[in-house]
Amino acid sequence: HLRLKVVPKSTEGPLIVNEGSPSNSGRPVERTAPARGLLLATDPYLARRSPLFVAAVAFTLVVVILVADVFTGPDIGPSLFYLLPVALVGWRCGRVVRLTTAMFAAVAWTSSQLLLDEYDSFFVASFNVAARFAVLCLVAELLARLRALLQAQRDLANEAMRSADQLRDLNEMK
Repeated sequence: HLRLKVVPKSTEGPLIVNEGSPSNSGRPVERTAPARGLLLATDPYLARRSPLFVAAVAFTLVVVILVADVFTGPDIGPSLFYLLPVALVGWRCGRVVRLTTAMFAAVAWTSSQLLLDEYDSFFVASFNVAARFAVLCLVAELLARLRALLQAQRDLANEAMRSADQLRDLNEMK
């Protein structure tokens, strides 16, 4: 009779314990499930950090990306890079930090283009800030909701495991 337990583990991913496999004579065998995605891989590390630390890292990343964007010039599109700090705070921080980081990233992105004289009109620059802000906010909010849904799924799975264990224990008492 085969029993698997998924035990939360703080490093690479959940620990899967195989209890009672015929191939191992009933001894527990542990293996680590691979982490999926950058945000899921960094989640245990970020969970130990305060939201203020995560926000500071995100703002520092925006400044670094801004400097790199100015030095690389208009030939390299920085859109994916500005998504990184927004995704970081979207995954770990509250709404105010998410919105502030999205605005800071949108203004930094447009500022780099202003420094490179890419705009002829203030209206175009203003429109680009608003459009970028909207897209970055959308990404941050979607990631926050995704994280909340994943946590709810984990909680339900853990509750189902506890219930299954209790039922298994009751069945063994017969």
